[in-house]
Amino acid sequence: MINIIKDMTGNDSVKSIMNGCDLTKFGIHGETNIEMDKLKKPIWLNVGRLCKSKGIQDIFNISHRLPGTVVIVGGGKNYLEYKHAYPHIKFLGWKEGNDLYNCYRSADYFIFPSKTDTFGQVMVEAMASGLPVAAYPVTGPKDIIIHEETGYLHEDLDKSCKEIMNLNCRKRCIEHSKNFTWNNMVDEFIKII
Repeated sequence: MINIIKDMTGNDSVKSIMNGCDLTKFGIHGETNIEMDKLKKPIWLNVGRLCKSKGIQDIFNISHRLPGTVVIVGGGKNYLEYKHAYPHIKFLGWKEGNDLYNCYRSADYFIFPSKTDTFGQVMVEAMASGLPVAAYPVTGPKDIIIHEETGYLHEDLDKSCKEIMNLNCRKRCIEHSKNFTWNNMVDEFIKII
C-alpha cells in the first residue's frame, strides 16, 4: 500500500505502522489445554475463523502429511461440516481468554494459511508463545515473520511446515514478537509525526 499511496499522492514520506498486539497474556509459562496435552506430538495449531478466504482448505489438504496432530481453534458456519469431514483433525471450537492462551502454550508449531490477511495478529500471538510460523510469502506473513528465523515462508505450505521443524527458534520467536507490542507501535507513530 505504501507504494500505491506514494504513486497516487506523489508524497515520498509515506510510512507504515503495523498493528499492535497485547502480548501480556501470551507466553510459554502457565496452564496448558488439557485436551491438547493428550494428543500425539508435535501439535500443529491454527487459530482463526474457519472460512475459505482464510485458506483453511490448505491446512486440510496437507494435514495427513504432517506428523503428530493438527488442531484448529476457531468457529464458522462450516464448523460442523469440517469437523465431520476431517476426523483426524482436532477441532476445539472458538476459544477466548485463558482458554485461548492455553491452546497456544500446548502447541509446537503454528500454521497460517491465509493469503489475504493484511496483518494476521495470530502470528504474533503464536510467536509470543514460542511457536514458529509456517506461512505463504505474501503480505502479512512477509511483514511479520523473519524467514528461517521465526518461521518459514514458501509457496508450498507443506514445505513451510516441514522446514519449521528444523528451526530451533523458540526464544527468537518470543523476542521478535515484542516488536509488535502496542507500546512499540505508538512509539513508531510518534516518531513519524
